[in-house]
Amino acid sequence: MIVTTLDLHPFAAELWGLLTDTHHPIHDPAIVALFIEICEAAGVDRAVHLGDFMDYHVVSTHKKDPERMLKDGTFEEQADSASVLLEYLRSRRGILIEGNHDARPRLQVTEKFPHLISQMSLPKLLPLDRIAFVPQGGRIAVGSYQFSHGDSFFKKTIPANPVAKVLKMRPDQTTTFGHVHRRLRALETLPNRDGRPRTRGAYSIGHSSIEEKHADYMGEVTGWQQSMQLVRWLYPDGEKASPKAEITEIEF
Repeated sequence: MIVTTLDLHPFAAELWGLLTDTHHPIHDPAIVALFIEICEAAGVDRAVHLGDFMDYHVVSTHKKDPERMLKDGTFEEQADSASVLLEYLRSRRGILIEGNHDARPRLQVTEKFPHLISQMSLPKLLPLDRIAFVPQGGRIAVGSYQFSHGDSFFKKTIPANPVAKVLKMRPDQTTTFGHVHRRLRALETLPNRDGRPRTRGAYSIGHSSIEEKHADYMGEVTGWQQSMQLVRWLYPDGEKASPKAEITEIEF
């Protein structure tokens, strides 16, 4: 299933587990295992990955580490490195949003070889059977809550306070995103149309990769965090109304 905006209406008390920026094959296996363990202990109904599931360093435009180029191998071998998390997504009604790194083969390879474009999309490179796929720039929408990778918010550089910028851009919704590799949040409470206070926010989830593996193009990495979210959907005004979200941030 491929959509640009995935509109969902979760059932009452449905629980989601959210992870982002694993960058397979330079993911942190301990973080992936801990994410699955926490989700299982909490009784997660749906697992969501917010993008940069893969890294695809070999086709990036950045400076490359020759040793890593050899280790990364083929697209097929890189897909094998993601098998554990892919299988978990399948088992939990998974959703995968395409991030900017996931789109590298489609954007970089097909620029020189346009006839390969149909073979370079993420659903062609990964076994995404039984996983809902949202292409780059797409989002998941649940009432006034939206989930995306986040790269579309920052066209050139990432600001010092990315969540404040997103909240300013999207003041009428609560947004959760990845991309910035930091665990941050910004909240604002204002009166709604009937005068009652209404809180909206922006949350960024930290990455799930090995920081040192980004050094060949990022230099020394500072200020990154690793985290996940649990989101429980509640219907205090009845199930025909828009849901409210109980958001739990978990730092690894």
